[in-house]
Amino acid sequence: MKLAIITPTRNRLYTLSLLHKYIARQTRKPDLWIIATDGEKPNLPDKPVETIISLADYAGTPVKSFTGNLMRGINVAEENGADAVLIMEDDDWYASEYVEQMEELFSTADVIGNKPTKSINIVNGAMKEAQHGYFVLAQLGFTRSKNDLFRASVEQCIKDNTCGVDKKVSISAKENGARCGALQTPKIYLGMKGIYDIGSGQAQGLTEQHRRYKKYFKGYIRQLLFLNKSKKDQQEQNVYGKLCQAIGEDDAAAYWNIISGAKQNQWGNLAEKR
Repeated sequence: MKLAIITPTRNRLYTLSLLHKYIARQTRKPDLWIIATDGEKPNLPDKPVETIISLADYAGTPVKSFTGNLMRGINVAEENGADAVLIMEDDDWYASEYVEQMEELFSTADVIGNKPTKSINIVNGAMKEAQHGYFVLAQLGFTRSKNDLFRASVEQCIKDNTCGVDKKVSISAKENGARCGALQTPKIYLGMKGIYDIGSGQAQGLTEQHRRYKKYFKGYIRQLLFLNKSKKDQQEQNVYGKLCQAIGEDDAAAYWNIISGAKQNQWGNLAEKR
């Protein structure tokens, strides 16, 4: 099976550098990594697997940016003969066995996901585990036979001006009798809420939900400015401690460097001129 990873992105180069690391350490490396962007072109220092960076012009709104890059990604995957794809988002955390475990589902299913979904809000350290009635996009996969189902869901989101691709894919899969399969392994994935392009001011491709988190983060920073040092340290340690517990100290430190601004530039010169 030729397996492709699709990552829709726009100017989130710091967190994309972390996904680069997660893909490089997979126990089953994908055959192709497609980075679909309408922002700056990532300047990859090396390519952990065969990589295609597909560029598009910014479509003018967050929804069109996001959905347009998803559509571009699936087209590139099909053009390059991918038998199946996994969506991996640019800011979330993936364990080293993620791709291997997800791929096993394709032996009996055409649309796959991982339930429940676990996430952390890096603003306040709130951990959440949710059993959604659908496969969330960051953990969605499907075989080539369902490419058109995915395209139709993306096109409907463009028409409705919403970003609920994952819900539409899951609903359509059930309605059309597609074979669906899910892991029950929350420990191999952690969704990161509130980290989107912190400090860059260039996150034009964000959905409204993530813009809201960004707004919360700014409020959080203002709050910290007025806390005394001991309370500030305690609050930061709480968030950092939960990250360490969830994904390990090394990966938590990499996220925290971005969050705190101590080491935003993960790759040196992150972007090339288009």
